[in-house]
Amino acid sequence: MIRAVIATPNNKESFVIQETKAPQPQLWEAIVEVKAFSLNRGEVVDALQRKENSRPGWDFSGIVLHEALNGSGPKKGSRVVGLVPTGAWAEQVAVPTSALAEIPAEITFEQAATLPVAGLSALYALRKGGFC
Repeated sequence: MIRAVIATPNNKESFVIQETKAPQPQLWEAIVEVKAFSLNRGEVVDALQRKENSRPGWDFSGIVLHEALNGSGPKKGSRVVGLVPTGAWAEQVAVPTSALAEIPAEITFEQAATLPVAGLSALYALRKGGFC
């Protein structure tokens, strides 16, 4: 069992932390111990529109606990950042290895967790404005 944020949009509290089943990976997925995650407006709105008891969260960073069974992606112990369609606000997450990138030691988990949505949104805006 792991702890995870669960969406409860029909209750007084929109989110609760509760025990839930640990993720069960597919052959191409690694299990990551989440060290940090970020909150973005889009994922919060998305979580409140999902069905009761769904597991929200997109961006996260952490350490690979179990490598993908097919041998792809980062190895056990690697520091990674990733993006999933749901479930990142938890102690562990199963992630397709194609959605993971290793992070250098000088980048904190908190810094890395802001990169997938917020960081890429900022980069796209700068490119669209012709600033890079």
